[in-house]
Amino acid sequence: MLYDRKLSEWQRHGLIDAETAAKIRAYESDGQRPVLLYAVAGLGALTIALGVLAIVASNWEAIPGGLKLAVDLAFACGIAAAILKTSRPWLREALIGLYYGFVLASIGLIAQVYHLGGATWQAISAWSALTFVLMTRSQSRGLATAWLLGLQVTFALCVGALIEGLPGDEAIAYGVFPLAALLPLVVCTFDQVQKARPRLVAAFAGLAWTELAWAASGATLLFYENPFRDGERGGLVIGAVLAAALVALLCARAGRLVGARREAITPLRVVLVSALAIGYLPPLLGVDDQNLVGALAFLGLWAAIAWLAHASHHRRLLNTATALIGLRLLIIYFEVFGSLLSTGLGLISGGLLTLGIAYAWAQKRRDFAAELGDPAPSAPGSEHPQ
Repeated sequence: MLYDRKLSEWQRHGLIDAETAAKIRAYESDGQRPVLLYAVAGLGALTIALGVLAIVASNWEAIPGGLKLAVDLAFACGIAAAILKTSRPWLREALIGLYYGFVLASIGLIAQVYHLGGATWQAISAWSALTFVLMTRSQSRGLATAWLLGLQVTFALCVGALIEGLPGDEAIAYGVFPLAALLPLVVCTFDQVQKARPRLVAAFAGLAWTELAWAASGATLLFYENPFRDGERGGLVIGAVLAAALVALLCARAGRLVGARREAITPLRVVLVSALAIGYLPPLLGVDDQNLVGALAFLGLWAAIAWLAHASHHRRLLNTATALIGLRLLIIYFEVFGSLLSTGLGLISGGLLTLGIAYAWAQKRRDFAAELGDPAPSAPGSEHPQ
């Protein structure tokens, strides 16, 4: 285990004694989830499902429609009964995941037997509605992530169906789709959800923050070229207003998202407002061919994310943010001084800039690690004292 290696390292450096290390190991091991068992159980459930599908598919035309539905109903009842009766958490989670996918397959089977017409979004909507209560009973982070992805796909398909054919439908879609990342964050601010489903909150927050960060990063490309014409920008207003309302709500409830890290409230608000501004202002204002502004917007966004990571003691996110800032600075060099690259002077300056960014990043990583209470990373090739 990673924490076990760290404890051994800290003990060698004299930061903790053997008794303290033993207590920490006992605490961390208490109630630890059997991740491998969950993975094997999930793989087993998937294998069984694929085997059943293979058998059925090989004899599909010979099976009467009524028998297909009867077997489908029997399987559904059997899985549901097993979910209710099992006392093993890992098995229960595997069965819930199996049932979640089985419902979608059953909808397709019913449509095939009765030759029902309809659009994909209708089937997906029925699937999400029928499994909503079931998925709220799940306890694992993996199932919560799968459920949120399913809900977001449902949201995207329904929005696409509702706005299809409307004037400026692409602008409306661009304005509304970010709500799929903001709404899970709002769910995470409710105390009842945090207490009842902490792993669901962790999954929703983790995926939503990731989507929000990368969506805002991608939106900086609109400073380079704006694809929306003047007559289409009106469709953005609806999404912008709704997103602004959700961001305002999240800023007001920011303390519930950061927990005990109260110093992270301000940077969290800055990240939210920055993502909102970057995502909506360029298309609304018709900004175009502003390469430097786009680059600065990207740097500002990830600087705010780095600030948030530092305040919340999230070292991995901090490393990612600083790496992306360094990479973007290097890209700016190629954008601004690209014409010099064919000369020796351009190559030398580009190499020096690359080395400078790498050196600065390495130095700041050590500083941040020290501030976050982690042992400073050792130099390459150095040995730990025995």
